[in-house]
Order: sequence, then structure tokens, then C-alpha cells
Amino acid sequence: FAGWYLGDEKFDFDRKINENITLTAHWNEIEETVYTLSFDSLGGSKIENIQITEGSLLEQVPNPVKLGYQFVGWYYHNKLFDFSSPVTQDMVFVAKYQASDEVITITFDTDGGSKIDDIEITSGEIPEIPEVPIWEGYTFSGWYLEGEEYLFDEKVYQDITLKAHWNQS
Repeated sequence: FAGWYLGDEKFDFDRKINENITLTAHWNEIEETVYTLSFDSLGGSKIENIQITEGSLLEQVPNPVKLGYQFVGWYYHNKLFDFSSPVTQDMVFVAKYQASDEVITITFDTDGGSKIDDIEITSGEIPEIPEVPIWEGYTFSGWYLEGEEYLFDEKVYQDITLKAHWNQS
């Protein structure tokens, strides 16, 4: 609030009034303070900085992904940050993780061949090559993941389904 004005002049309330007058309120626009929230994902997926106005709440908190780890939360000054608190300054959040002991399932789609049982491994392990399926009249030519040959030489961090490829004999 900038004050009461009579026309273009700020009204002096010590002035004597001899007639009816109309006073108009004048306002100054308040500039919003904007803060930057930065995220250090400690080797996880990159999280972009977020600009937020003072006193606002961060409604959608981004979570990083780090292979072999489970994201625990964002920490500010070594304490888990409560995102229901309003932002009042620039802040740098640091991700905290714990090693994942999540069980991963590898499913085998033999596409007509003999059944191959699923394999369960701990997240971050390299799966062993399963037995070769059999399909009379066909020769097994390998396991494929999303159209690419799967070589069983990489760590797995999520459930996958491998599909058998066959050549007619």
C-alpha cells in the first residue's frame, strides 16, 4: 500500500477539508522473490534445477534413478527434507540411496519351443544362460530383448522378458 491520493498528489491528513473529496488508494507492485532448487543426484540420473517463488511448495518432487540402488529421499543439510515446508531460500538437495536387494525376474518366451522356467536374481547381477529350448523342426538361434540379441553379459536392474528366435530346419 503506497498511500491515499487526492488526484495525483499524496493526501496530507493534517490538511483541513471544506468539501467532499474522494481519496484513491495507490499500490506498489511487490516483486516476487524467486529461488533456485538444485539437486545433486550423486551419480544418479540428472535432475534439472527448479525455479520457485518464495513461500511456495514444491508439488512434484523429481526422483533420480541410479542403477543398483533404491532412492531413499532428498536431504538438505544432512536431514530428510519435508517438501510440505514452504521454500524461503535457494537450496541444494542431495540424494540418498540404499543398495537394492530387489528381486528381478527374467521371463523366457520360447515362442513355440519347450518351456524354460523363469530366473530370479538380485538387482544388479548378470543372469546365467538358461538351458536351450527345443522345438521339433526348428533350430534355436538365440534369446532376444526388444529385437536385439541378448548376450547375458550385462547387469540387470529390472524385470525383462527374453524371446527365443528360431530357424526352420
